[in-house]
Amino acid sequence: MAAHAEALREEGNALYKAGRLDEAIEKYKLAVKTSPFSSAPARNLSAAYYEIGNYRLCISAATRALGLTLVAVAGEAELRQRRDTLCKRIDKAKECLERPPAEVQRKARSAFEHYTVGHDDLIPLFDKTIQTDNPFDPTISYLFGGIGDARNLYKTMLDIAKHEQTGERPQQYHFTIIDINIYALARDLIVFMLLQELSDECLDSAKARRVMCTLYFVYISAMMPRYAFEHLQQTISSALRLLKAGNQPLMWLHIHKTDFPRYIHALSTWQGPSLNLRTNKDLLDLTVHDQSVNEASQSNYMTQTPRIFRHEKKLFRHSGLLYPPREMLQKEEKALQDLLDKYSSKPKTNATVFRDYLSVNWKFNVTLISLEWYKASRSLDLSHDPFQQMGNFCVDNDPIVCPEGSSLFDFFAAFFVPVARAMKHLEGRIRVEAIEGDSPDTMEKLRFGLFMNDPSGDEAGTSDWARPDEFPNSYDTIHLSNVPDYIGGHLSSFLFASPLLKRKSSSLLLSNCLRNTPCFDTIWDYIAEYQHISSPRMLDQLTQMYLVVGGEPPWTMADYVAFGPTDPESPSRKKKFGQLLPRQPFSDWLHGIFFKLVLPFPSSRHRPFSLAILTPLNLTVFFHLLSHLRTLGYPSHWMSGVLTDILTNNVTTTARPPRSAPVTPSELKCSYPRRHIPNLPFQDEAATLTQLFAPLLPFSLSSAPLPNLDDIYNYTIYLPNYFDRDPQRSCLVLIFWNNPLLGAIHDSEPPDTLFDPTWSFRTYLDPSPADEVDQRARGPQFTAFREMGAVVWSTFEFDIKTKKVDVWMPRHLVEIFTEKRYSVGLFRTDTWNPAFIEEENLDEVVERGERWIDWQDSKEGIGSVGAVDESIDVDLRRLSIACLD
Repeated sequence: MAAHAEALREEGNALYKAGRLDEAIEKYKLAVKTSPFSSAPARNLSAAYYEIGNYRLCISAATRALGLTLVAVAGEAELRQRRDTLCKRIDKAKECLERPPAEVQRKARSAFEHYTVGHDDLIPLFDKTIQTDNPFDPTISYLFGGIGDARNLYKTMLDIAKHEQTGERPQQYHFTIIDINIYALARDLIVFMLLQELSDECLDSAKARRVMCTLYFVYISAMMPRYAFEHLQQTISSALRLLKAGNQPLMWLHIHKTDFPRYIHALSTWQGPSLNLRTNKDLLDLTVHDQSVNEASQSNYMTQTPRIFRHEKKLFRHSGLLYPPREMLQKEEKALQDLLDKYSSKPKTNATVFRDYLSVNWKFNVTLISLEWYKASRSLDLSHDPFQQMGNFCVDNDPIVCPEGSSLFDFFAAFFVPVARAMKHLEGRIRVEAIEGDSPDTMEKLRFGLFMNDPSGDEAGTSDWARPDEFPNSYDTIHLSNVPDYIGGHLSSFLFASPLLKRKSSSLLLSNCLRNTPCFDTIWDYIAEYQHISSPRMLDQLTQMYLVVGGEPPWTMADYVAFGPTDPESPSRKKKFGQLLPRQPFSDWLHGIFFKLVLPFPSSRHRPFSLAILTPLNLTVFFHLLSHLRTLGYPSHWMSGVLTDILTNNVTTTARPPRSAPVTPSELKCSYPRRHIPNLPFQDEAATLTQLFAPLLPFSLSSAPLPNLDDIYNYTIYLPNYFDRDPQRSCLVLIFWNNPLLGAIHDSEPPDTLFDPTWSFRTYLDPSPADEVDQRARGPQFTAFREMGAVVWSTFEFDIKTKKVDVWMPRHLVEIFTEKRYSVGLFRTDTWNPAFIEEENLDEVVERGERWIDWQDSKEGIGSVGAVDESIDVDLRRLSIACLD
């Protein structure tokens, strides 16, 4: 055996000297495996790893060799020499080891990305059939799940006003607008205030023209004239004054008072630290650079713009200048007018003239800055093409036509002036309710009436803090934009949004796919990937929704699709038993959803992240789904049977963990043999969540092996070695594993296994039958690791700044992990790669905190709640939203 190992090592040395390092490494690895107690192969392996730049594995091999050297070498001099060589190699490798510099660490941010200017086509939500469908409904209500720059809100107001001007009965209108980013909402607030100011003026007056000038530059431009900037700052000051006094900034706008401090903070940054983040020259260079990228990537960059605007676009492309209205030029900026008269005929040649002028005389549009996002990423997105927006905006569903000699300002004035006129027409009959928050969380709060501040607060339940009773909790139309791309697709749309639709045939749920459009040929591919639903009938059976309008070619997924309720006239959402998906297919479908949630396919492992299919949902959504399915009529014992099988590792099914991304309808129709599919790595989290969600579930599980409530604690786990070069917080899971069992899979040290680029950690967890998966993933070592060596946890809070995880777990489980010296780390489920440089020993980084029942009892109004069927305990649901989603 030793002779064979030495022969392999000599072959490796020859390959090493020949520069064939990959082949040498394979020989050295075989030598290590053949002679595990000899230090020489490990020493050679560490040297080879160092040469190819794999410093983690170099350190691992050198550490192994160092331990063997201390045992095997007898001579003091030789021992010292080998030890010094290995220690120096480890030190050099650590110096070279790719560690996160400060700016990259900050990139793993807690701030939300700031999307400033949208790029979707306008789509009005108003439809006259809404009014005729239920003429006695006092209020027509709309919900925007991701309001962005509010373009679709403005278009809807336009269409309502136009419809009413034909003599139709005036009505009340309520708009609920949601965005996860407070800066987007603060920017919308400023535009709302400018529109109000515009509507209060005679629209043909000089003052109205000045207001429109400010509105135009705020909405679409990176740079703005000084006089427009001063007007913007006055508007910000007015908003701050009203908010600080506890007043709503506009009569028709309702901001939840719990959000007031966040608005005040965002607006204040635009009058303080955001003013001097970058010089005007830097910002203009960035604008011009981003437009050059647009031009290089779009063959129709110039020709897509109407002919009369192309000269202005050429000047913008090379200088960042958009024309102010003529009267403002003549009154406020004669110097710029002179430059335009003299130099604008050659925009590319004379671009420097205009950039120099803007650098000195204009100001940056600070509403494009989210201070927290900028500090985290050190970047600003100024890539939007204002002229490309022209194809997205219209007034009467026809393109806006401007006369010869018009500027881009004239185009947008032709849109916003009618919007201001529509707002004036609707005065006293519209209400816009703005909510900062995550769309699924917010929609569930709307459904169950959870909108108030912390119930332990002194002002809880008062009219200032609770959502007004007259506000709707059901809607005629819900517009999600492409928010589903980021929240688990239509699994979340139909789970959280569709229950808010009014029971009317005219009710619609609208969305599109913009993040990774090329991944899906049709909406049915999208539904198959996120919901494992393969046909319209199955969609109806499991969601009570049907496809009303599909996307139109050539970009069917970028176009809007609409869904409606299949049985809107029924007073109950429950389906007749014969209309349900039969029990066995239903159970198999739920098994498939479970495996998709706990073991998603690594969609960005071999493709650009821009095309990756995100997997942001943790296992709590499975319990929300069970409650929702009961409201559709599915028997409780069907669902309790599925959950009991999961909790007892008795899942026998035709479903499998996903084997591609995206999953297609044809793949879903593929029939796998009905087999036992183990789920032990995911069983502990499922059991813990079952215990926490028990009061909300439509059944009881008296015989299921659940942890005791008084044994569940909040644990804080410090992960100092967290690092991810392209961090995606929504794709992280926490994994605890046994290093000896992991190392036994390849007869190697665990770091070799963790960072081996040819293996995905998902392979070690995949419970699919051995004859259906990668041939390399068979054998007793894999089985042992899946049964006893790993536990996956998807539900936790992670503070990127402190690198601390907070997670609710049973004490007895954590004690087992610490006694057996389990390792812990975060992994990305879009690649199943580790998000750390080195793993942590759990016993060194974990701290136990409060018990669940003590934390629960500290919340006012939380009592002992038994299992329920369709009723929902409001206070406990609030806890599930706050702590688990």
